[in-house]
Amino acid sequence: MHRRSFLKAGAALSVTATLCSAEAQDVPSHNWDNYDFGPGPRVTDRLNQGPFGIEQDEGWYTVLVTSQSSEPVKNYGLGLVGYTWEEGGPSLAARAGIETLEQHVEKIASLPFVDVLYIRCDWRDVQTSAGKLNLNPVFELTLEAAKRHNRRVAFRIQMSNTEGQPARLALPDFLQKQVPLVKIGKTYGAKANFVEPRYDHPKFQTAFKELNELLVREFDSNPLMEFVDLMMYGFWGEGHTSNLPNPFPDYLTAEKTFLDMTKLQLGLWKNVPLAVNTQPDISNVGNREVQ
Repeated sequence: MHRRSFLKAGAALSVTATLCSAEAQDVPSHNWDNYDFGPGPRVTDRLNQGPFGIEQDEGWYTVLVTSQSSEPVKNYGLGLVGYTWEEGGPSLAARAGIETLEQHVEKIASLPFVDVLYIRCDWRDVQTSAGKLNLNPVFELTLEAAKRHNRRVAFRIQMSNTEGQPARLALPDFLQKQVPLVKIGKTYGAKANFVEPRYDHPKFQTAFKELNELLVREFDSNPLMEFVDLMMYGFWGEGHTSNLPNPFPDYLTAEKTFLDMTKLQLGLWKNVPLAVNTQPDISNVGNREVQ
């Protein structure tokens, strides 16, 4: 009798479990991976983040704000940037031999309100021959000073520079022999025509790719790096050649060239953030698309 009751109870439990399983499968667990939740709420009071067309440019203005603190407030990435090297080189005193490059870098790094030590140099200052970097001593000095003073480091490699033209171009000498150079006119009171390379030339593109690969190998894993400026068109890599024309045969060639160069840089730099100028497209080279 007990055995028969036991078997009946077991059979009933089996049927119940089957029914529960069937009911559970009616509403399976939803996989929310890659689910499109739609756009977030629209922000109505945000400042225009760009990109900006040249028709919106009312001049070369800089916006300044003050903080409520009377003491320096650390703000890496957006704080005060101290140049250990600018487009003309180090300090005027260092250029004149009154102080050494080491002394100049130390003075900048020791300023209490400086957050980032910044190098703004020419391509020729980091590479003199194909296949390897030949970094100007300012790089090692800046990195060492950053360690001592708890600073961060950033840099821009300029493919074009008004300083020193026409005798000295930003491009390394070895590359100048391989890439067509175009005279684009005079500005800033210059006596000679400024020169821009044909950025779209295959030799230029090959060298540009190699340069970025070398820079990534050297700096992308360095914990002292705060950011690297995107290498853009024109004077100082800022995306313009003032009021002068560009060296491209047409706009589409210019836009495609710098979109491709931007994608290359974004693809190579994995750790260090890339900063980009929100430069109005005064030179018609595709800044709006790059930004």
